[in-house]
Amino acid sequence: MLRVLMFLLENYGGQKEKLLTDQDILSSDLERAGFNPFEINDALSWLEGFGDFEERSKSFPKMSSTNVRFYDLEEKERIDERARGLLLFLEQSEVLTPELRELAIDRAMAMDDYIDVAQMKWIVLITLFYHPSQTAAFSWMQELVVYGDRLH
Repeated sequence: MLRVLMFLLENYGGQKEKLLTDQDILSSDLERAGFNPFEINDALSWLEGFGDFEERSKSFPKMSSTNVRFYDLEEKERIDERARGLLLFLEQSEVLTPELRELAIDRAMAMDDYIDVAQMKWIVLITLFYHPSQTAAFSWMQELVVYGDRLH
């Protein structure tokens, strides 16, 4: 599923409206690109999870950057230690807000796979992409995904 999401971001990144509204057209485009219908449906459902999370998060208590995030056992089993460290680093660097960190964790847990640090970078990038107020953070994260740990 992550391959489909990466493809969408790389090929439709400048067309956010299309990513958010034209799922039938996206499905056709993805099938022509060689993805199977199951992967496509999973990826599009995963993207819908952003809206679902936004609704659920309205009932969350207010978070601050001084709060400490403890991972439950299931999160520890599904999200690599280095990936969790990346989230902490991004939050401490003010690339992620506590709310966006929670959204990234939610989207990571919605994946079928064990999430390593490389996959978490993509999940965070997609998360930031869906929040237009985060353009500077998105650009910074995009550089991290493209150039890896060689950022200065």
